[in-house]
Amino acid sequence: MTDMRKLVFDEGALLTGNVRMPAHASYSALNTFSTCPGMWVGGKVYKEPRRYGDPLTIGSIAHAALELAMRRPDELEPDWPALCREGIELERERNRLPENQWKGDPLPQDVVAPDGHAVTADEWADMAAGRLRGFRLDLALNRPPTPAACEQRLEMEVWGVPMVGSVDYRDRSGQIVDWKTGRLPAPSDDKAVGHADQLRIYARMLETAGIHVADARDVYVEHNVARPVDLSDEQMELTGMWTSDTWARMRGSVTAGRYGLNPSYLCSWCPLSKVCPKAMRIRGAKAKAAYEIGLDWSNPDFDIQLGDAYRVHTKTGGNMSVLSLLDDPPQQPQPKAHMPAADPWNSEEGRKAAERWGFSDTTQLGGQSQSEPQTVEPPDLRLVTHKPYEPSLSEGHLNTAGYGFGQLQSMAAYAWGLDHDDPYGTLMLLLKGEWAAARNVWGAIVPDIPGLKDDQPDRQALLDWLDAPLARDADRIMRAVMDGRTKTDIGQAARDVAEIMTVTRRIVAGETK
Repeated sequence: MTDMRKLVFDEGALLTGNVRMPAHASYSALNTFSTCPGMWVGGKVYKEPRRYGDPLTIGSIAHAALELAMRRPDELEPDWPALCREGIELERERNRLPENQWKGDPLPQDVVAPDGHAVTADEWADMAAGRLRGFRLDLALNRPPTPAACEQRLEMEVWGVPMVGSVDYRDRSGQIVDWKTGRLPAPSDDKAVGHADQLRIYARMLETAGIHVADARDVYVEHNVARPVDLSDEQMELTGMWTSDTWARMRGSVTAGRYGLNPSYLCSWCPLSKVCPKAMRIRGAKAKAAYEIGLDWSNPDFDIQLGDAYRVHTKTGGNMSVLSLLDDPPQQPQPKAHMPAADPWNSEEGRKAAERWGFSDTTQLGGQSQSEPQTVEPPDLRLVTHKPYEPSLSEGHLNTAGYGFGQLQSMAAYAWGLDHDDPYGTLMLLLKGEWAAARNVWGAIVPDIPGLKDDQPDRQALLDWLDAPLARDADRIMRAVMDGRTKTDIGQAARDVAEIMTVTRRIVAGETK
């Protein structure tokens, strides 16, 4: 495989070629790769369009404003809106330099606000200023700053890794600061741990360059919080091990063209979240907005495939094959002909189906019967009405009152409502998704259904499964999470069903949150 536009999801990994190993590592690249190698590749192969309120754009403007403010340390309460406007021009000047021309304009083009008007530079500046409102410069170090450097670029090898980075602020006292414009994570949160690692890397780079670092802190400007970072030898060693190990794993993945997939709460922010079969869908307005701008199956510039041996790692442990049971690629819509639809029963497939189920040759299957109505039984089954809790299929008898048979009828009706042009295919998607969700959470208590992955499920195994209460539970949850969604969302809905079932499993297992 040599084309980085060809993305194959197989065996819990993303396979693609021609992704180059970077000449230098940045903390952000290492952190993204450590979170999920597939996400790191996604950012390289697909550039997501930026939208109104884009946090990267706002954060970049706010950083430029903070840089300008630290150049004028006597003004402890800066005019943030004015500095954010000035910061946009500062970024534009930098991006005109030969080494930065690839960055382009710091403001995304053709972005519209919720009311439909084009977002202006002043509006971007005001959004960034909102992050800085109320922040005083002396809050960073608990005293007025004495600047030694702002946005100090560093490029050198540490722990055997060629690193590149930029220190937001360095004080003459030997203190360094990294500005954070987003949410305030709990100290034990992975995000906070990562922020501390970033400053430890910068501290090591500065020390390697002969600049002593006495103190390092992450400053969350929107929350007026300065959080000191542990620079002890023990913590520096741990950060160094993480840095060198992640760099080595990145090199190995690039060489093999194989990148692991690690689902997490960050999946919605991955460029590949719409096409990755392991991606978790996180609810919430911000997550939904991030998810919507990702690469999708219809993009003609990419060849996206699900490998035949794709396997999902279950939360209960072990691996099980759920080939393409989630997120089958949506079919391209076909133009509707301006004429009556052809009778599907008159096709070769329709005639074979009719023959299997014993329909009379005198029956016009697409419309009115040409003969008297009659009771029709499949040639190898006898239709009976027993108790609802008795098996739907047993010893050649189809119990039309059985829970499983009724469940299948109900699901078929629901599938028709989702796509009346392809009720069978839609029903298969629902069956696959519900089975996969239940199997991933509850394990072997959910029976195998031979042929399900090929849309030809063994009817005995299928009806045995549909007779089970777990099957009905999975269907109830599926319909709840599908509310307002369409057929193309069935795969994601199945993952949501699994998440919901996992909550129940943890409660009954006595697991703590």
